[in-house]
Amino acid sequence: EEDEALCVYECSLRSIMLYELSNTSSGRPLLIERVGAWDVTALKTAAAESPEQIVFAHVLVNERIRRQLDASREEPLQTVLVFDCAGLSWAHLRAATLMGLFSTMSQLDAAHFPNCMGTIFVVNTGWAFVKLWSVASRFVAEGTCAKVRIFSTAEGEAMRAALRETCGADALPAELGGTRRCA
Repeated sequence: EEDEALCVYECSLRSIMLYELSNTSSGRPLLIERVGAWDVTALKTAAAESPEQIVFAHVLVNERIRRQLDASREEPLQTVLVFDCAGLSWAHLRAATLMGLFSTMSQLDAAHFPNCMGTIFVVNTGWAFVKLWSVASRFVAEGTCAKVRIFSTAEGEAMRAALRETCGADALPAELGGTRRCA
């Protein structure tokens, strides 16, 4: 049973953290996060006011995903995660309090939701991110690296095609190559 106050808080975070949870056309959970469009100042304020509530809300979303995966009668499903980095700036990366919070959430994910993540798309990245990933990926577990697909802003058509193939056009907003109308 979900905590009503936490559910309300989690819904309010969607307007700050710019994420949406839905399903691919094949029924896999789909989480799209508009990381590059974050208002870093608003997010830092929210994190300073109640970092533990943000973590609890993150766990709530992961629990919703896990329950959906557990209920699947088909082959084991895994989540598709799309990080849209359009607009990402150094302000995002310099926010040390946010990086610490996201590190905590990542550790929780690894400890309690290790088999939930299937495919991770990091899209609309700059060339610096692509270069950084080519170095950093050498230190990431091979299984994790196999799940990650990076598309720079210059690879827009390839990115949209890959997202449509994995998610289905009806599950994606137009800017990511889909046909879904935004809410």
